Amino acid sequence: MLHYSTEITSGDFVLRDPVTVVTNIMMFIAGLIAWRRLIRDDVTLRAARLWRWFFAGISIASLIGVIVHGLSAYTPDNVHLSIWLTMGLVQSAGVSGAQLATVEQYWPSKLRLLQGFIIAQLVITTIVLISYQTYTIVKYHLAVGILPIMGWHLYQFVNQKKSGIWIAGGVLVSGITGAVHGYRISLSQWFNYNDISHILVIVSVWMMAKGVLMLNEESR
Repeated sequence: MLHYSTEITSGDFVLRDPVTVVTNIMMFIAGLIAWRRLIRDDVTLRAARLWRWFFAGISIASLIGVIVHGLSAYTPDNVHLSIWLTMGLVQSAGVSGAQLATVEQYWPSKLRLLQGFIIAQLVITTIVLISYQTYTIVKYHLAVGILPIMGWHLYQFVNQKKSGIWIAGGVLVSGITGAVHGYRISLSQWFNYNDISHILVIVSVWMMAKGVLMLNEESR
């Protein structure tokens, strides 16, 4: 699990993948800003407020990522694995937050049934992730959870809901990270596929947060 591309040292201190650490911090800040914007008093739509847990998941997972990437020199394999699994589980829980928000907004009459499905999906993801310990599980959960949300909000845009294009577009930008990771598209070892993916996630967070805030305005 202790993989890294670059490192810098200062005395006895070692920081691995420093650019990845910086972009993790940037993602943390982006997610935190989105979360803060969705707990304001003028955000009255319950579904919009539920979306904040999606952004909280991104923010917290990104902060954990600082340890996973940057401080791996100080974490034994078993400790590093536990931290890495926690990061993946937080990301997965955030996706469930987006699912619950969408169900709350569009299918309230089927809320209990779909909540059960979402919780079961998260539980299964957790079990499989702990069992197989591969990030592919997190990516599958992300795809199953977020791609239907993209499709639905694209449909909403076609039906004159401007918020739909921002949410769907944000999901699409986030989805590009799968190709970046899969093909390990990098500019250099100092700005690798992780860093490019993180920048795309930041753009995605901005677009989706804008869309959710527009959704709140449209509900008035």
